[in-house]
Amino acid sequence: MAIMEVILLLITLVVLSNVISHYVVFIPGSLIQISLGLVVALLFKVKISVETDWFMLLFIAPILFYDGSRFPKKELWTMKKPIIANAIVLVIISTFLVGGIIHLIVPNIPWATSFALAAILAPTDPIAVQSISKKAKLPSNLMHLVSGESLINDASGLICFKYGVAATVSGVFSLQAAVVDFFYMSIVGALVGLFIMWLIDILELFIYQQGIDDSTLHTIIRIITPFLIYFISEEVFHASGVVAVVVGGIFKMGSSNKRFSVYSSELQIVTTKTWNLFVYVLNGIVFVILGIELPSAMRSIIVSEHSTILAIGYAIVVWLAVLLVRTAWSFIYDLFSRKKRASLKMAILSGLSGVRGAVTMIGVLSLPLVIDYGSPFPKRTLVLFIASVVIILSLISATIFIPLISKNNSPVHYRGSSLDEDSDENNQGLVSQTNAEIYITKIAIQYLEGQRRQDNQQATLDLISEYERILATYELSKSSINGVSDLLRQNMELHAVTLNAELQKLNDLHKKSDISEDIFKYESKRLNKILKKINLNKDNRSISIWSLMISSLILNLRRLKKYFKLESKKHKKMMHEAKIYEKELAKHAIKKLSEYLNETEKKYNQNLVYQLASSYRRRVETLKHVDKVIEDYEEQVNILRTAVLSEQRVAVLNLLEQGKISRKTASNIRTKINYAENSMNIELEE
Repeated sequence: MAIMEVILLLITLVVLSNVISHYVVFIPGSLIQISLGLVVALLFKVKISVETDWFMLLFIAPILFYDGSRFPKKELWTMKKPIIANAIVLVIISTFLVGGIIHLIVPNIPWATSFALAAILAPTDPIAVQSISKKAKLPSNLMHLVSGESLINDASGLICFKYGVAATVSGVFSLQAAVVDFFYMSIVGALVGLFIMWLIDILELFIYQQGIDDSTLHTIIRIITPFLIYFISEEVFHASGVVAVVVGGIFKMGSSNKRFSVYSSELQIVTTKTWNLFVYVLNGIVFVILGIELPSAMRSIIVSEHSTILAIGYAIVVWLAVLLVRTAWSFIYDLFSRKKRASLKMAILSGLSGVRGAVTMIGVLSLPLVIDYGSPFPKRTLVLFIASVVIILSLISATIFIPLISKNNSPVHYRGSSLDEDSDENNQGLVSQTNAEIYITKIAIQYLEGQRRQDNQQATLDLISEYERILATYELSKSSINGVSDLLRQNMELHAVTLNAELQKLNDLHKKSDISEDIFKYESKRLNKILKKINLNKDNRSISIWSLMISSLILNLRRLKKYFKLESKKHKKMMHEAKIYEKELAKHAIKKLSEYLNETEKKYNQNLVYQLASSYRRRVETLKHVDKVIEDYEEQVNILRTAVLSEQRVAVLNLLEQGKISRKTASNIRTKINYAENSMNIELEE
């Protein structure tokens, strides 16, 4: 496939996977992405040529750099011993123990090849780690350990894999050379990453001090930084590019952010959001590629001389071996390194959280086809198959068993997705972010009601309507499925009351001959059409995508008709006259709504009532000015919006000072308020 077609396909599948994960919440996004890649590969025979070098440079380097820059510095230093132990010692132990088991159950696989396979299965995948538990939240210390080791263990695993493959190909292995090479690649890689990041940091600071403060330029520099570090480390110094980018990212976290925060908050915001988007796309593409590559690994075992059932049995035994070695290591390490008693539950969670993913897949795909003297690489197809099945089993087992063992159904943040808002607040007796946002939205509406004057009615009511829609969205997001259904039912009932009131007033005007026959027919058709839709949807919880598409198409056709002036003068005149009478209909609807609420014994959501009444008030105000343009309307809106944002900031500060929300929640809400203000300023500039 052409490169542009491949890029478009991969990004489309990433977007589709996240749409699906919105509805299928119990399956991690990574598994959905793998499944989509698998489906595309099987149905459309899609194949992507994957080379280890460019894959590591294009995907692993920026993602590890991003993880290194975001990893909590305090936790990294506090947990340095277990992180290093898991990232290096555990990888080496796994290589020998699991390699021995592989050779034991499949004697036809040589020792060197067995060690190579075990080595590439030993490290946890740096991309898969953060998406192992979309449904359950691991204990914070375990999550920090697993995330921290995944930053480093790629280097140790790939080096062990490299020497296992080299020994298979050449038939020669030198332990001394392997040890020296390991320390050289790790130490020199760390120094290269540290030095290059320091140079880039100084260069950025120098450029900024020269008055070149373009956020786009500095963002591009930061985006290309991990590629430069990885490439120079690998190609120039022949050291570990993985270690280099991780160290570079950690150094960036400790120095660059603090220096630049003094000069430009805009740069920090732009860079952070750009990196979030960049890593979001890369993370998804990695798993889609993994899914696309799986059929080639599976197909190879089916067409080979191996029994498929027997090969699956081998793969399950290898996966169990990897899981047991990691679990046993975690338990033994805790037993000897902690004063408190080791926890078997935590050891099992640690074992399950060691998910394998794209790095393992890319590593085994890079196996050569032949060894020295032209012989085929021993059991290459079986090695590919075992690695593929282990990857799938590790993801599925983590998805199923971690929520059951941890007994925690709070979603955990995974790379490229938004943070969960309500993860910690409820445990601390604090108001959740959603409830806090509902509160400050009500503050905004209350403030706007107080600012409503005769000369700014239209602008104020338009803004109130905007915040009411935001409030309705929050209310729906909080509700259960039954709660959403009840809110929608109440909304439809209230709308039916007001629409029937409009029809009643319309008929009265028609009987008194206060309106023409054409206007009566036009308004009657419009109101009955809306009422019919409400009656049809009373028993439905949501509107189908087809009805939305049809409604949107009809609306756009009407806009095109109006834009190209295809309407007759008679129709335009009738529409203009109809708007004058619509004001009377709206006033009557408000009156009848008030009477209905006073007479009925039913209890309705006050926000729904207020929103409906306000929409009619706004409509009355709009129809008052049907023949003229309100002077300074845009200026009124901007002044009111700025004042509302200030009121919301004060409300957030009050909640924080009263101890009702956490600092993290306050920071998240303030960030949203700042984005709203920045968006308004950008529109004003344009």
